[in-house]
Amino acid sequence: MKKVTYFFLLIIALFLCLSVPTFISINGFSLAEWQRDVWEWNYLGVSFNLLLFILLGSLTKSKVRELGLKLGRWKENLIWYSLISFSVLFLTKLADYFSKGILQFYVPSLSTILFQLFFVSISEELFWRGFVQKQFGFWYSSVGFGTIHFLGSLANGSTMTNAVSYGVFTFLLGLIFSWIRQKTESVYPSILLHGIFNISNYFLK
Repeated sequence: MKKVTYFFLLIIALFLCLSVPTFISINGFSLAEWQRDVWEWNYLGVSFNLLLFILLGSLTKSKVRELGLKLGRWKENLIWYSLISFSVLFLTKLADYFSKGILQFYVPSLSTILFQLFFVSISEELFWRGFVQKQFGFWYSSVGFGTIHFLGSLANGSTMTNAVSYGVFTFLLGLIFSWIRQKTESVYPSILLHGIFNISNYFLK
């Protein structure tokens, strides 16, 4: 019960941290809106994943290697990792095609490439697959990943139906990332797949 309570409090703390830029005003606009106008994305909000990873990792005196910052069993799992990565990318794009009837190629901005390919994937994977999975376990990292995206979707004005759908989808993605982290004993493979998956949604949509 104590573990569940700590996990619940962690979710609340992260959500509040991610929401900080919406509460700070600059010339009548929230900091989140200002960032989107200037850089297209809310860099400060997402950075709290990384900041909490560093803070909590230090407080729990976790070793860097225990948090997945090592090469691990990458080479031994390269074949199935490649197959899983291809399947995730192919099946999601196939689903997009059948839902929209068309897929078009776009060249996203440099800010989008940097944000989605590196900033989001590194900060989220270090927090969820690095710290949370090490401290709480496989299922907690996946459930938390889906929950925080569900809450974020609601906070951004999505309907309950869309927010639930997004939460379930990110939970399933979280399961894949968590399993990869567990099998390879490293966060680097999940960071790579997460980044490629994110940016693929802006090159093909």
